[in-house]
Amino acid sequence: MGFLIKQSYYKVNKNRIKDSTLKQHNLSYINENDYIELRTIEAGSFSMVSLAYHIEKEELIAIKRPTMLDPENEKLHKRELLNYSKMNHPFVPKLYGETVNGKYLVVEYINGRTLNDIKRLNITINEKITIIFELMIAVEYLHRNHFILRDLKPNNVIIDNNKSAVLIDFDRMITVEENESDAEHTLDFRGYFCDPELYKIGRVSQKNDIYSLGRMIEYIINEGLSNFFKSNQNSNVHEFPEIERLCLKCKSERQENRPTIYELICEFYSLFYSRIEIYGMLKNTSETYSEYYLKNLIYAIETIPQVTDDPEKLFDIGTFFFEGVYVSKDLSKAIDYYSLAANQNYAKAQYKLGNIYSEEQSDLHDIRKAIHYYSLAANQNYVEAQCKLGSIYSEEQSDLYDIEKAIHYYSLAANQNYAKAQYKL
Repeated sequence: MGFLIKQSYYKVNKNRIKDSTLKQHNLSYINENDYIELRTIEAGSFSMVSLAYHIEKEELIAIKRPTMLDPENEKLHKRELLNYSKMNHPFVPKLYGETVNGKYLVVEYINGRTLNDIKRLNITINEKITIIFELMIAVEYLHRNHFILRDLKPNNVIIDNNKSAVLIDFDRMITVEENESDAEHTLDFRGYFCDPELYKIGRVSQKNDIYSLGRMIEYIINEGLSNFFKSNQNSNVHEFPEIERLCLKCKSERQENRPTIYELICEFYSLFYSRIEIYGMLKNTSETYSEYYLKNLIYAIETIPQVTDDPEKLFDIGTFFFEGVYVSKDLSKAIDYYSLAANQNYAKAQYKLGNIYSEEQSDLHDIRKAIHYYSLAANQNYVEAQCKLGSIYSEEQSDLYDIEKAIHYYSLAANQNYAKAQYKL
């Protein structure tokens, strides 16, 4: 028996993306004779989770039972069972079913530590960024399926042995439809990670989870709360101004000023894609698993509203489609987003469009359009655009040859100490 239990530990150390079956287990009632209880994993104020060995399946399972008599127990159990039955995602444990006697919840065992023990996890900054991104992907999945998590906090996230983030505990999660039906729900939420609008005025929405994500990002980067309670000036978040800015957006006092999860994913990815340690692993997986994992990100990008007041964000989304690193390359969509940003006088987008239309080998080659966009950027002292115009007008074999214009644009760039323009002059 000891050998079989040891073998079952090897099974739980799988890569949740690469080795995922992408299928929920058939729900079943599990008799007490079907498993051997091994030890207590976690004991909280309201529930206890035990590790057990399922004899027939030869797998480790987790059994959750209440620790105190409470009239809410049955309601919470039924809600969590229903929530689990509707979910199927690599960053959510699989549901096995419930026990016959006592009706305790039985789910997949995740071998790891909760984020409560973050200081003992020994994670690098790139691993922190990846964990944050995985949390966003998991929340996007829940929001897209009309869930409101309401209770995102460190002890509800397990970091497994492969440093993947897995959400647990869904007894407080409700659907948007449930909330809109004005059904009576528990509002007894407190704590550092909880949206004040949830417990102060009972305003329940998916923006509650965005607030909690902002707090979680701070917590993960800082490896705890101590820096925040002592002094915000000591916070490690200040070493990453982009993260600090995102956290402030997420924690905005008014829910309507907080980003959606789709907007948050796109902005975070555009800032930190080089630190997210996922792509290298995905290259070694099958196309099916890659698509399964990334469809959330793709959905987020493709459903960003076409009109926004943030040209930088529009440019970032355009770059997703232009480069085709994580999504299918789509030059038409890239141009659409670049154009929206360019129309707001965003010089970087104007220059990018100039490059697209100046490419001679492209079906889109249109030197007049290229000059138009380069000129818009050059008028904002964008040196690369000024140098490009100098190059276009200095080409002797071209119908556009105009040495005075070439010198003019090269001089504009050279006066900004752009070495390439100085060399051309």
